[in-house]
Amino acid sequence: MHISMNHREGIIIRNVSYQEGDEIRLLFYRIAISEMVVPYADPFSPYNRKQAFDVGEYGFGRCANNLILGCDCVGSIYYFDADFNDHEGKVYRIDNAICLHEEDYGILMKHTDYRNNLSYSVRSRRLVTSQIVTAANYDYRVYYYFYQDGTFEYKIKATGILSTSVLTEDETPGGLGIMVAPQVNSQYHQHFFTKRIDPMIDGLNNSVRQVDVRYLDFPTGSIKNMNGNGFTAEHTTLKDTLQGQTNSNYDTSRFWKIVNQEKFHPYSQVPVGWKISSSHLAPLYAKHNSLVAERAGFLKKTLWVTPYDENQIFAGGDYCNQFSGKETLEVWTNSKVQDIEQKDIVVWYTFGITHLPRAEDFPIMPVEYCGFTMKPCSFFLRNPALDIGPTNTSINQSVFANAEKNGTCRSK
Repeated sequence: MHISMNHREGIIIRNVSYQEGDEIRLLFYRIAISEMVVPYADPFSPYNRKQAFDVGEYGFGRCANNLILGCDCVGSIYYFDADFNDHEGKVYRIDNAICLHEEDYGILMKHTDYRNNLSYSVRSRRLVTSQIVTAANYDYRVYYYFYQDGTFEYKIKATGILSTSVLTEDETPGGLGIMVAPQVNSQYHQHFFTKRIDPMIDGLNNSVRQVDVRYLDFPTGSIKNMNGNGFTAEHTTLKDTLQGQTNSNYDTSRFWKIVNQEKFHPYSQVPVGWKISSSHLAPLYAKHNSLVAERAGFLKKTLWVTPYDENQIFAGGDYCNQFSGKETLEVWTNSKVQDIEQKDIVVWYTFGITHLPRAEDFPIMPVEYCGFTMKPCSFFLRNPALDIGPTNTSINQSVFANAEKNGTCRSK
């Protein structure tokens, strides 16, 4: 892969591929944050203006921290500097803007044979590319994780200072926030992150399949569902940009797969692909005809699929702080119905946090996590991490609390 950074998107990952034996398989052409929106719940002036577009108005690159060894990143670290232009066009540098390192991430896979009590355990290591962004009061730790089994994960760790307002002694938040200190109100709000994913799963032409888990229609007691326990997975290929606007669905455990319909897995007999999922999905609670929804209409859906267009990079428009919503992802998608099946496509995926602050978030907030993962789904012939051997204490330096003793993760 190729790592870069610009003033608006911050870290950009390009040309991701996976070497399987002698073959290099293409995965993703470009992955970057497209927009971040933080709408607040208080409808009264002046707080109804709190609708920050932290990528388009401030920039994840320009707001990058100078990372400090042993504080922001620990272990064996490689840093990248970043060069930007100021308002006068002069070059300035942010030292240590990107951190690259590896870290242990628990068990990758394990099995114990109950017949003879023999076990096999392999620990996971992940490659981490990260930056920290300070956007006014909040600090966002941004992480791109690459795992040994092919999994890609994007994670935001939000911390920093709550946005608060002062109330009179007899005033209450009115159901729009919470008191975190005497006369200090912290308002309800949401954090939305829209990721632009430009895939090339085994080639440039890809499709998106929506997967919904359904109860079997056959009633309990019938021949085809005697005990009533049957369920199945329904796969729907999104064929055009109208179908390509879709929301999450808890009732059907919905997720999506980016697939190449020209290549099939020899065993599962389904197109090779990567599934995208998240446990951090939230609806936009602002009215869909509100000002923030007009400017950030892309928040109305969890996932959008569009044909590739080199001029369509930012979901909120090129100059979102000057736009009323005329040049956004929602407008592009609805202005003309276009084919997205087995085309050079772009996937736009939105996740986030509905933040109802706690007293424990004040005066400085502990980290709150959100993100999404992409996993190979009938892409590899088998588990691609089978070539990773078990670790041992001489490698990971683990010891008993009261004595040193070497061991291995494979029992004999």
